[in-house]
Amino acid sequence: ILLSKNATTNESHKMDLISFLTRPFIKQPTTKMASATVSKIAKVFPKALPNSVLVGKVTEKLTKAGFTKSNTLVATSLCCDELARPLEKALGLDYYGEHFSMGGLAGFPHGGLTSFGAMCAHIPDCGHCLLVYGPHVGVDSKGTVGTVE
Repeated sequence: ILLSKNATTNESHKMDLISFLTRPFIKQPTTKMASATVSKIAKVFPKALPNSVLVGKVTEKLTKAGFTKSNTLVATSLCCDELARPLEKALGLDYYGEHFSMGGLAGFPHGGLTSFGAMCAHIPDCGHCLLVYGPHVGVDSKGTVGTVE
């Protein structure tokens, strides 16, 4: 169960994790994307979130659970493509310091058990690990899914 508070109305909301993760796409562009790109993302991936919104929500919840920069390792298993770097940077450097990259294709770690063992050795004593994994898909300025410019 996740709790949130509306900063404007001070109203509290309660929702389960599945509802939180599958709520509709929020159009809060943080970069200047072509309107065809934004429209296509909203149509094809109606529950997608911009990185900034996702990171903000994750950080808010983890902070309440005691995750801090000094006690948390962010480990990522995202696609090796450069499209995944902004999310790694936002979660790692911007909130929790350096991240541990496990590499990945379609969100699956390249290194298997060896990379998990190495990752575990980097978790702070009595600390936490946020494991971020998943594939990506590009949407170009013309709204074509599967391509990147």
